[in-house]
Amino acid sequence: MKKFIALLVVVCLAFTAAISIPAIKEKAAEKPASSETAPEAVSTVPTGGIDYAAILASRDKDEVVAVIDGKSITWEDYFSWFYINAQQMENYFKTMNSYGMSAGWNDDMGNGKSFAEGLGAYVEDAIKQYYCVDGLADSLGFERGAELENYIGEIYKRDIASVCGENGTEEEFEAFLAGRYVSPNVYRFMNTVAYLNEALFTELYGENSEKVTDEQALSCLEENGFLYNANHILLLSTADDGTELSAEELSEHYTKLAALAEELRAIESETERLEKFEAYKEELDEDGGKVSNPHGYVFGKGQMVAEFEAAVEGLAEYEVSDPVETSYGYHMIIRLPLTADTDVDGSGHTARAMWANKDYNDRMNGIHDRLELEYQNGFTGIEIKDYM
Repeated sequence: MKKFIALLVVVCLAFTAAISIPAIKEKAAEKPASSETAPEAVSTVPTGGIDYAAILASRDKDEVVAVIDGKSITWEDYFSWFYINAQQMENYFKTMNSYGMSAGWNDDMGNGKSFAEGLGAYVEDAIKQYYCVDGLADSLGFERGAELENYIGEIYKRDIASVCGENGTEEEFEAFLAGRYVSPNVYRFMNTVAYLNEALFTELYGENSEKVTDEQALSCLEENGFLYNANHILLLSTADDGTELSAEELSEHYTKLAALAEELRAIESETERLEKFEAYKEELDEDGGKVSNPHGYVFGKGQMVAEFEAAVEGLAEYEVSDPVETSYGYHMIIRLPLTADTDVDGSGHTARAMWANKDYNDRMNGIHDRLELEYQNGFTGIEIKDYM
């Protein structure tokens, strides 16, 4: 699980960015509130078969039930994490049921435990993921000053307007949070972590990973097996209806690409040659991946068809190949340099960004490995079956 920690943190934060907490976003979408609408009270009716109000009422809200990284978690805060994760599971059940598949608290998660039995571990991991970001900020001595407070304040005002209307009040919003079992501490902490996650990444690597050195970026390419960078113009060996082209038509493809290759080789400037190549690619290329990879492909051994890889291997940087035949058709290839700023996957994700993401993930994993949720005063979590 731990290798996905950074990704899961980002997923959690993606929800918080929209309306701070997933449960809030979903409920707000169901029933938009306004300043004229009275905030919902905490429901005493079991939701999804679980009496959440009874669970919350089973302990004093201010009781410290756990400690993580030296920081106390009260019962009210722990229950907020519990409820958010329980709601995510119940939403999963609804989705599965809508497809005609049975899913519920008593069903097997696939590891020999029911969802009810496995919920506690999910709650713990969710808490740990957020405290990973908090712990990284602590380890770096990151200052949490006026900029963070301004961020929290803006999020708070935006959320009030979003769920309570433009004229909504703080009291209405706090009642709204209470109606979704979200404590003020957890609401603030989730938004703090959202801020820290972005700020820490920028502090460490730069806004566009520009602090990552060429050496670091290139080492990441090598570690991931990326050896080649090439663009191509493909003329397919099949017609639009899938039928094979005739020998004469294939010959015409070859002749056209051979002539273009000669034209491109005659251009001395590498920059101008590449620009001309890309113009012809836009006009002629029949590769289905042209839209997602307009500047070509970064790949390693065995990731492309053998004829394509062999042709690229034999080219110098910015050299243009003769037409290369594969099972797809004829390719004209230009080999490109593999640099720290190479777009690795066609989405603008550079080698620098790849290194930065890996390093950030490694830092998070290191913190995750040392974090423990230490339960206090005999508390061992929530037995959800007792409240069904």
